[in-house]
Amino acid sequence: MSVGHALSPAVAAALERSAAGRALDRADGIALIEATPPELPAILDAAAALRDRGKGRTVTYSRKVFLPLTNLCRDDCGYCTFKRDPGQPGARTMELDEVLAVCEAGARLGCKEALLSLGDKPEARFPEHRDWLRRRGYRTTMDYVVAASRAIATETGLLPHANPGLMSERDLHALREWNVSVGLMLETASDRLAGPGGPHEHAPDKRPARRLRTIEAAGRAGIAFTTGILFGIGETLAELLELARAATSPRALDAHLRAQWDADHDDVAAAFAALGELTKRLGRVI
Repeated sequence: MSVGHALSPAVAAALERSAAGRALDRADGIALIEATPPELPAILDAAAALRDRGKGRTVTYSRKVFLPLTNLCRDDCGYCTFKRDPGQPGARTMELDEVLAVCEAGARLGCKEALLSLGDKPEARFPEHRDWLRRRGYRTTMDYVVAASRAIATETGLLPHANPGLMSERDLHALREWNVSVGLMLETASDRLAGPGGPHEHAPDKRPARRLRTIEAAGRAGIAFTTGILFGIGETLAELLELARAATSPRALDAHLRAQWDADHDDVAAAFAALGELTKRLGRVI
């Protein structure tokens, strides 16, 4: 690790522990998040070294088709540009034959995966959507997601990956039959953002505890799972650290993934320190 500028004792100690393969604690994370701009290159070097050691430098990807199964959603997130209400311009739910047509076109172009993206439980809020589902023989949006996943897997050869919002264990077991993996964005670990004036004030499905329960349930169900975070929706730098810790805690990780995460855990705070510094440079208010 090359150091062009003197590091504060706290940052230097955190990077030394990281280089030695020792876990970083909360104090280390805070020191890295609050690092000064001249300290950033050393932090980035440390994060890159840990990435190379844990994962190497090969980047893999999956060619996929994007299926916005429905952009109706019962939540109102302050930053969302995807969601529409019934009757608004652009509001739509894809018919199953549309889904299959997109997948077949994607397969001809070499795609291997079908990403189903949709709003969370719109039938709980909109009678128009309940009627749409009923006319097609479905009780819930989740029932439709399972049916679409089955049709994609059996009729197109693409690998379904559903992101249907919060899922119960029953939902996860049903999806596991037809999906190669499922996903749910953790988004944030901050309950404060669901308070008055926050971006999740009117989004009951975005409560961190509820989303963590889905992630934990996926581990118990033995289904491959992806998650992610949102950066810059009003969180403080300290909350970013808590988010990193929540997303990589044993509670949130399936046992078969834990060894991989343990190998990479040390660079989490370093990565968030870099993000925090970039945010400050861009002048974002978080």
